[in-house]
Amino acid sequence: QKAAIDEEVDSLVGMTRAKEWFEQVRQKVTFVERTGTRSDLRVCLNIIITGNPGTGKTTFARLLAKFFHTYGVLSRDSFVEKNGLELKADHMGGTAPRVKAAVKE
Repeated sequence: QKAAIDEEVDSLVGMTRAKEWFEQVRQKVTFVERTGTRSDLRVCLNIIITGNPGTGKTTFARLLAKFFHTYGVLSRDSFVEKNGLELKADHMGGTAPRVKAAVKE
């Protein structure tokens, strides 16, 4: 299964930095598997995916969920997709609870 996800990462077109990032995380996860120091993962798993429309952000995020599940970082292979309208509230102070609820999904 790891070989299949690695092939999928390698097939990303024009996403050199994303591929490099996956390789760094793969190495980190492998190290953590060998040493049993899961707390080390927190440092490298905070990311922000940015880019113009159509540049592969959602594809990258979906692949990220599969990758983390395959490598044992996440217990389930899930990807929750939300847009700004689903997160933004129509009143002051309402956005934060919506974002928290989305993260818990």
